[in-house]
Parts: sequence; C-alpha cells; structure tokens
Amino acid sequence: MTAPKCMATPKCGQRQSVGSAKVYDSAKVYDSAEVYGNAKVYDSAKVYDSAKVYDSAEVYDSAKVWGSAEVRSFAVLSERKMIFWASNVGTENGTLTVYNGKDGLLVTRGCFTGTVEEFLAKSAEVHDEKTKREYQLLIEVAKSRILGEAT
Repeated sequence: MTAPKCMATPKCGQRQSVGSAKVYDSAKVYDSAEVYGNAKVYDSAKVYDSAKVYDSAEVYDSAKVWGSAEVRSFAVLSERKMIFWASNVGTENGTLTVYNGKDGLLVTRGCFTGTVEEFLAKSAEVHDEKTKREYQLLIEVAKSRILGEAT
C-alpha cells in the first residue's frame, strides 16, 4: 500500500494556516482531512483520510489521526496509542472517537464531546440497553489501548 498523496498547500511540511489553525514542522495533512479552529499539528504528526482536528486540539510527535476520527477541544496527542475510534456504532452507525485530553480522556460521538463519564451518563439516558452496553465495551477497549488499563 502506498502512502496517500499529500494535498497540503503550498507544499507538504511547510507552515500552513486555516483561520487560527497551524500545521508546521514536518507535519502533514492530506486527503480530505481538515485542521481548523485553534488546532495545532506539528513535529512528524499526520492527519489524513476524512479525519478532523479542531478547536484547541494538539497533535504532535509521531501521532497519526485518520479514517473518520474527530479530535477537538483540549486533545493532546503525541503518539498513535493516544487515540481510539470505532466506526459504524450506535443507532446512527457513526464513529466513536476516544482520545487523550489535557485533563483525562475525551469522547466525541456525533455532536457530543465530553469526558468518558459524561458520555456514558448521556448514553444511559438516550439509548436502549444493547446500545448502552456496546458503548461501555468500546470505552473499556479504548481505556485499555490508550491508558494501558483494564476496567
């Protein structure tokens, strides 16, 4: 498999800005990926496919964000293991993204962004037992992958 063609402007690796967003050092953003808001992508980080990085999120070092993952708010990603996502989940077959934040793990699913605890509480309010349990299991996997802890 070949690497995706870099679509960044003016050329890959050069400093780029969209609004207040910044992409610099050897970082690359390509395909249909978007970086905006006050987000920063730097060092050797890569954002590609349909991934989105925005708000005050930071992606750096050798971290990679791809697929349909969304990273926002106060995310801090410096390596691949700091993000987990699963697609075709929930009643809308969307993407659940769990990632490292400045003050703990954050969850994005559709228009929701918040802590793991907030997400699970909201899921308990609005979903049937099966969907709620699926989200609980996915959060357990995410914690294991990101934090190295089993719940």
